[in-house]
Amino acid sequence: MDNKEIIKQMSSKELMKHVLITQGLLMVIALAVSSVFLDFREHWTVQWGFDIKDWIIYAVIPATLIVGFDGIIMKTLPEDHYDDGGINRKLFEGLPVPAILLLTAVIAFSEEMLFRGVLQPLTGFVPASLLFAFVHFRYLSRPLLFTGVLIISFLFGFIYEQTQALTYVVSAHFFVDFTLALILKSKSSE
Repeated sequence: MDNKEIIKQMSSKELMKHVLITQGLLMVIALAVSSVFLDFREHWTVQWGFDIKDWIIYAVIPATLIVGFDGIIMKTLPEDHYDDGGINRKLFEGLPVPAILLLTAVIAFSEEMLFRGVLQPLTGFVPASLLFAFVHFRYLSRPLLFTGVLIISFLFGFIYEQTQALTYVVSAHFFVDFTLALILKSKSSE
């Protein structure tokens, strides 16, 4: 049975449960690994700097460019080039906007906490970026989606290298996911 069939058989509620479990596991792994290999308290204290100019440069502008590029792809290419097998559509189409906001915030926070906040300081920019892309394994059978995730992963890794703060990477990740989820939701109601 392929992924599309598995997704079709799952309810939106089951899919949401799996997503939340996965995100919780990512947070637990991030906290566990950082408590063993990093100075836990100091590491997590310095991750949350904020400067409005840096926020615009390193979060708002990159997220806007990513969403704009995705919008162009959605307008010009057939849906089967950028469809992830229906997972995102099934996940977001029935959710109210506040739930989408909360879910995309949790996803951005947990993924960046692990990949940029823990793995990048421990393994380096390239390994952490590659691992982030390959964890999104459902995109491997979709070259356009996988290439996009790979580029975004390296962009987020670069942002973290430049700022040494998760604030900007989490914000960019959240803006991208939230906006694209809203687009999916609106397309499903057409």
